Amino acid sequence: MIKQVTTLLFIFGILAICTGALMPQYPFFVQHNGAGEHTAITATSADVESLTVNSSYTFPTGAPSSGNILRYDGSSLGWYAGGPPPRAVMMVRVGDGEFKVYDPDGLEIDISSSTTDGLQEAIDYANDNEYNLYVYGGGASTDGEDHAVITCTTPIDVPVLRLKVFVLDSVTVDFPSSIGANYGFDFDTCILSTFYLNGQIVYAGTGDAVYFDPRTADPVDSVTAIESSMFYIGCVSHSGTAANNKACVRFRPSSGYIQGNVFTFGEIQAGGNTDRGIFVSVSDATSSFLGNIVQISHVSSPVEYGILLGESTLADGKIKGNIWNVGLIQPSDADGVAFSTFGSNDYISFSADDAHGGLDYGLQVQSTADENFCIIRMCDGASSGNYWKSPSAELNRIFDASGTSYIGNDISAYGNISADNLHTDIVTATYGYITALRAAPFQLVPAQGDGTLIEFVSAVLILNAGSEALTESDDNLQIVYDSGNGAAVSEVIEATGFINQTVDTITRAVPIADPIDAAADIVNKNLALKNIGDSEYGGNASEDVTMRVIITYRVHESLGL
Repeated sequence: MIKQVTTLLFIFGILAICTGALMPQYPFFVQHNGAGEHTAITATSADVESLTVNSSYTFPTGAPSSGNILRYDGSSLGWYAGGPPPRAVMMVRVGDGEFKVYDPDGLEIDISSSTTDGLQEAIDYANDNEYNLYVYGGGASTDGEDHAVITCTTPIDVPVLRLKVFVLDSVTVDFPSSIGANYGFDFDTCILSTFYLNGQIVYAGTGDAVYFDPRTADPVDSVTAIESSMFYIGCVSHSGTAANNKACVRFRPSSGYIQGNVFTFGEIQAGGNTDRGIFVSVSDATSSFLGNIVQISHVSSPVEYGILLGESTLADGKIKGNIWNVGLIQPSDADGVAFSTFGSNDYISFSADDAHGGLDYGLQVQSTADENFCIIRMCDGASSGNYWKSPSAELNRIFDASGTSYIGNDISAYGNISADNLHTDIVTATYGYITALRAAPFQLVPAQGDGTLIEFVSAVLILNAGSEALTESDDNLQIVYDSGNGAAVSEVIEATGFINQTVDTITRAVPIADPIDAAADIVNKNLALKNIGDSEYGGNASEDVTMRVIITYRVHESLGL
């Protein structure tokens, strides 16, 4: 006998997959008196939202108290162990690609005019009414079909978020080709929030699939930013034929900064259709991409760049202090570059290969890149034969799997220091540096700070010969203080017979005899390798020659000056 009702409870279902057949979800209301008693109450599978009483199913015993909820899986009723439903907006799958949206009281939200299967309406309702959002899909079934597809013919605009949690669990968010050049997901300002998509975004348009651009001020403190938030997306797949310079994921701090966040992506799938996997675009931005942690398992088949940080020298100072941890980057074009950066003060670690069609360089350090710490764990199949190239960047630390290599920067912290204060660093100059040593001497050891003096001890110069010889005419080398503008510390290094060889060749530099210099000219000055001839080196049309310098020195402090 059904007793007097004291509580009306909302009950939501969870996907049940039985013997390969997909069971629908049944959100419904049920009444319970809270006394722990049971009764003969059930629901027909044909119209589960309209509960009927018969003798087929019995209300289970052991109901702890009023406020608990029932679960109907298509065959039986049972207590849902999770307790009362959370005070959140729910979007649940009720059929093959069919969803319903419920407010925290279990009332259905009208999505009959939705162009996004209800997702945009769910996001807007949750945000406007100060609720979190949970979307339940269930993923692919055992029959190999994905029944949890949310189809969006218009973009998903994620509005200004603060202190929000949005969870999309086991769904595919699909943007067909009719989306055109519009973004798939468009994120505005986001403060202290979490966005979690355990599933995939499949985008067939011609624009950027996912777009982060804070441009609206947060109403709480008037900040325009994406800051102190966490984002997880299982996969971003760009299956459309994108226009030039488009990306699977684009960060563009146009009028607000993107700072101090964690971005995690399982796979960035460019499909050989999109120029860029991840793109930080700041050429016309007034703000910065600063101090973020970006973690990516796999960047697959970008045409041009796996990851591109900035597109010109306008990025100088706008991309800095970030951590980039990437599992594997696999470009699809022979001219493809795994990782290219105009940024500074970043930590970069990745592996790359040519298994998806092509790879030119692993790492490209652009002209404004400064003081980055780069680890190339693997670079297999690069058509250039090089792990990295650097047109004119300075002060970057680069380690690659072929040996430890640097472009002149503060190596002292990483050199070998012995009991007699000896430091030994290894610095590598590429073709662009070698052929500019007269106009732009190459830094070997940076200045060590106020009141310090670098004492040159010795150097070993190793020419890794290129496909063709370099050319020179009485253009010798010397190690000099102050970027080549100060006093010499080494004897002249004969270039003829060394720099112009077609086989790997080694020479040595020794300290200059009896140097006497004004303290102001040598204290807190760097050491640089300079071409002291009357012209730059030429030749080596393939631009594949390198020179490794093993330099040993002491650093003296407390000079009393």
